[in-house]
Amino acid sequence: AGGRPGASGIALMESHARSRFVGRKEELRTIWARLRAVTGEGSGHQVVGLRGAPGTGRTTLAEAFVGLVGKQLGATPSHVVYRGSRLRGGAFWGMANIVREALALPWGQVDEAARFSEAIDRLAALGPRLPVDSATLLEAKPYLSALIGCGGVESVGSSLTARGRLRRGLVALFEALSLRARQTTRGPLFVTLADLNFIDAPSLAAVVHLVEHVRPIAPLMLLVSYGEGFEVPVGLGKGGLFTEFHLEGLSRAEGDKLIDTQLVPNRISAKSRKQLMRETQGVPLRLIEAIRARVGDGTLIFDGTHWTEAAGADGASAAFDTLVERRAQGLNQTTQRVLQIVAATEELG
Repeated sequence: AGGRPGASGIALMESHARSRFVGRKEELRTIWARLRAVTGEGSGHQVVGLRGAPGTGRTTLAEAFVGLVGKQLGATPSHVVYRGSRLRGGAFWGMANIVREALALPWGQVDEAARFSEAIDRLAALGPRLPVDSATLLEAKPYLSALIGCGGVESVGSSLTARGRLRRGLVALFEALSLRARQTTRGPLFVTLADLNFIDAPSLAAVVHLVEHVRPIAPLMLLVSYGEGFEVPVGLGKGGLFTEFHLEGLSRAEGDKLIDTQLVPNRISAKSRKQLMRETQGVPLRLIEAIRARVGDGTLIFDGTHWTEAAGADGASAAFDTLVERRAQGLNQTTQRVLQIVAATEELG
């Protein structure tokens, strides 16, 4: 059946869309080179910074790279993923979530204190091959427990001694995790810290301490994403251990490929594609949302065999008019006039 505007059209689009990663070839090549630098040594670590505006695909790039490594290994890599949030839970909230992810302990589990204790004991039993003695990890157990809300000491921030033991425990924890990664996958340990610009200051300081002091058994790669204005701490961005990429919009060719992964199959005109790229500046998430909006309002339809522009309408200009109208709702007359001028300018090229 042709047409299908609205929610049913979006559902149809999503059912046929492909999840293939698009673009960022140069970034992937460079990250591979950084990983080889540490795998060639058998151990060590690298920090990869992914800077960019929301929607530029920072976390998607990290996930794609880990996936590529998995294909090379023939196994799922050891991968700890933390996603920052604007919702803050106080000091060490970010690090508490990182540790929970590392130990596979979601919030609200039954008997989580016992599960935590068993997880730490299993990692400590990996010694004596740990660079630091297993006793360091066991000594930090009550501090790590308090950090994630499973009892332990009264407060991890109550004294410099408590913070020191917690930090040493974190270093020992990730060294043990790297050893487990080598034993289970024969590959690196990946740690993705997404939206680091939202993390609380004590947790950020703990991450920097970890980077400065960790001595992993297997190669360790930290993939860290953050916003445009984030100031990378000195300890995180030291010398040859740190590489940063500034992600911007996709190229026209890459944008075309992304459009083709969302509208399968399609006969979308070059003019509509150009308009989509111009409106979204090639930012991947914005581009996907713009396509969804056009499907939702019927500007792009499925004719029974292909996705195409609605009959009798210039898909690009109609979609742009719709976008302007939506954004103009609720604005004063002066602002609406400015938007009309912008729309006219876009149409004139």
